[in-house]
Amino acid sequence: MGQRAKQFIILFLLVFFSFIFWLSLATLLPNLSWDLTPQLISVFVSAFVFTVLWAVVLALFERLSSVVGAWAVVSYGGVAWFQSHVFIIAASLLFFFGIIGFLRARSEMRNTLHGGLWRPLRKGVPIVITFFIVVVASAAYLKAPSSTLTLEEIIPKKFFETALFYTEPVIQSVDPDFARDKTLEEYLKNKILRKAPNASEVEIGLLVRETIRERQEVFGSSLSADQVLSDVLYRGSINFLNRTVVVVNDYLPIAFAVALFVSLRVLAFPFCWLSILIAIAVLKIFRRFGIVGLREIPANVVLYTFTNKI
Repeated sequence: MGQRAKQFIILFLLVFFSFIFWLSLATLLPNLSWDLTPQLISVFVSAFVFTVLWAVVLALFERLSSVVGAWAVVSYGGVAWFQSHVFIIAASLLFFFGIIGFLRARSEMRNTLHGGLWRPLRKGVPIVITFFIVVVASAAYLKAPSSTLTLEEIIPKKFFETALFYTEPVIQSVDPDFARDKTLEEYLKNKILRKAPNASEVEIGLLVRETIRERQEVFGSSLSADQVLSDVLYRGSINFLNRTVVVVNDYLPIAFAVALFVSLRVLAFPFCWLSILIAIAVLKIFRRFGIVGLREIPANVVLYTFTNKI
């Protein structure tokens, strides 16, 4: 198989998985929910495969002219589903910085000895991931109307409980009586006994009921003595955020887009390095089977040294 045919296959796969990504994203966002597992998996898998393919393109394609057409299709492909000036601007940024990333990677490739791939790919992959996230955030701003953005869907209880599990030791360093699986009654009794160790059962019971009644006004939801603290905190947090959201409801879509960008950018760190490692492994496999090879070029290495003039 000739070089052009191999290049065509790689670029076709790049465009194909970008199409799957945009299609999955367009299906997911209007009905945003963590229950849409197939769509979430499709978005993640297509994004990951696309990133690996982009790293392969950076390593194998030497001329920008052979990539720019496919990259334009990738960058602007989402316009078919997200028709807005905001999205077109974000897609243009992706296109522009994708080209910048390609040129940076190729420049680093020429200055890297022994055909190393890690440093060149670090020049071209993270920047593309960042602006891909910008495009995704703009799509979320356009396609996720505020009526679908219930806080229970954005922050599922199981995610909240997972976060609470990891932060529990920190909370206990401040409040030793806290335990996420402890009931509200047990927690309040412990707090009361710390302050009044000689209090009777009747006095403790009255204080517990009075405290629960006061907490209901603060949390804005009904509380029962047998509720576990994780549930109390979750319901209280959701109710507090709901009251806040009512005030800034008009700004919720853009706030959601910004929060999504920040969250995805944090998650992109391991995502990026894993995709680079997979791409390097794929290239080594390709080399083993003779699909790709190595070509030596003269390296212009400039070093500082002493002179004989002064």
